Amino acid sequence: MPEESGVSPAVLLLHGATHLGRKSGLIVLLGHYFQQAGWIVLAPDARGFGDSVDPADIDSPDSWNPEHDIRRCIDYLYSLLSTDKDLVFVIGHSMGAGHALEFANKDPRIKAMVLICPPSHINGIQDSFWQRIKFSAVRGLNDPIASNVYLVRSRKADIQTYLDGFLSRTHLPVLLVGGEREGMLNRDYLSRIAENVSQPFEYLTLKKLGHYCGVYNHPFTGTVYYRPDAFQPFFAFLMDYLNARNPAVQAKVSKTYQP
Repeated sequence: MPEESGVSPAVLLLHGATHLGRKSGLIVLLGHYFQQAGWIVLAPDARGFGDSVDPADIDSPDSWNPEHDIRRCIDYLYSLLSTDKDLVFVIGHSMGAGHALEFANKDPRIKAMVLICPPSHINGIQDSFWQRIKFSAVRGLNDPIASNVYLVRSRKADIQTYLDGFLSRTHLPVLLVGGEREGMLNRDYLSRIAENVSQPFEYLTLKKLGHYCGVYNHPFTGTVYYRPDAFQPFFAFLMDYLNARNPAVQAKVSKTYQP
């Protein structure tokens, strides 16, 4: 909660595929910056991550569906008297961006969503034993997940799955963020998506930054390391973008980004 009392905008932060869950450095840092800016912040652990328990049936793709959990989070934010009901946003990183894609556009209470380095299977989604091991490891599972679980959940998180919805003019405002150092193929792929979808849709490339936006956790102490000279301009752009959704704030979204 923000230090100042009164009505505040609210943001739901959805972490990526890491065993750290909500304690991922980027989520911790975003949460801190938003809270300092006077926002209400909710950052849950996804199913099977961090302190969240595994679903009842880990071999069922539906058991890993995050929609119900995200809906409960939005319900909770709406239940707070201090939440500005017209300014509720969802920000997802990596897998969390995929979770946002899966749910956010279905809920009219969400004003806009930000997708930071979302999953994008450029060459299509194929069954991979090593990918299933990774899928299981970050969730703390002892054995590789079933092939159908990996394929279904990967497809649900892939931004390509939702392009038809972005081609219509009925989707909510979206800010798509990609890291310049994620790789040329991935960067160009996201750029092409941004060029071919309908408004309202913005695309931002984070110069000199990669998948984690230059934010990292120390593996033993939990300390979060980041570059203020790179992160602070990104957060300022982010605030400009979100504040522009608020008719009471005369904010103009910057069209340039120079860390």
